[in-house]
Amino acid sequence: LIWRQQLLAGDAWNMACFIGGGANCPEEDGPDLDIGAATIVWQGDDSNLLFVGQKSGDVYGLELDQKGRVRWNRKIGRGGFAGGIHWGMATNGSTLFAPIADTDFLGLSKGDVFPGLHALDPLTGETLWYNRAHDSCPEDAKPACDPGMSAAPTATRDLVFAGGFDGLLRAYDSDNGEILWQFNTFDAFVAVNGDK
Repeated sequence: LIWRQQLLAGDAWNMACFIGGGANCPEEDGPDLDIGAATIVWQGDDSNLLFVGQKSGDVYGLELDQKGRVRWNRKIGRGGFAGGIHWGMATNGSTLFAPIADTDFLGLSKGDVFPGLHALDPLTGETLWYNRAHDSCPEDAKPACDPGMSAAPTATRDLVFAGGFDGLLRAYDSDNGEILWQFNTFDAFVAVNGDK
């Protein structure tokens, strides 16, 4: 172990806390804002950074050559157990792309939500653009259908692909966040065997 960094104290939690009365639920009982996403190592001209996304809605740029010292921290979402940066981020080398879920299936979280895709400057964490994911879910499909983006996106030099809990897969222009196309996967499809 070369170094370690704790970004949020007092957040011990596991599924025993969710089901209530579980013997393995730690005393802290969450609020379950851990780091569920893979981290990203980024090499700039004069900086080696580690990007960390947290379910609290925070994104961090940690300095690898300075034992994980926090270079920048940007809060871009409300967060929650299925909120904030849930499963991952992406970079194309010049921009860091962070999807925000801010999903609250149980109705326990408070505050404004920021579902959608955020583009951040890797050196400063400053927001370059943000494209909010709007709620297009039918009422009878909620709360499972939600505009939040939980999955890790995929980025190329020119494009970013990101999907949401609403079933929409979107292709964004990496320079400005414009949605170039979207495809609704929340539909019935005929399988190769003829079944729906």
